[in-house]
Amino acid sequence: MLSEREQRELALIEQGLHDDDRGFVASFRSRRGVLRQRHRWPVWALVGVGLLLVLAGLLTGTSVVWVEGLLVVGTGVAWSRWQAWRRAARAQKAGPAQPTPPTTPS
Repeated sequence: MLSEREQRELALIEQGLHDDDRGFVASFRSRRGVLRQRHRWPVWALVGVGLLLVLAGLLTGTSVVWVEGLLVVGTGVAWSRWQAWRRAARAQKAGPAQPTPPTTPS
């Protein structure tokens, strides 16, 4: 159990974090962060299939198969980077809230 003083300090820290970055706090309140993790599996599956094609093409000596594998891997990586760019653009668009001066506990 926290003492009253520790609870006040924790509340001040929480308020400071909330005031500094509202997007960060919102990501914990809404479960968007968890949903983003769930939607990354298709990218990794695409890259995995591409790597298998590259390996199969190299082992069989079929240049068409490994080139197709390279294209699939490239597509997966490009898709991953595009999604990261979109997330960063959305986070930058939301932007942090105006900073407030820190308050001292009384």
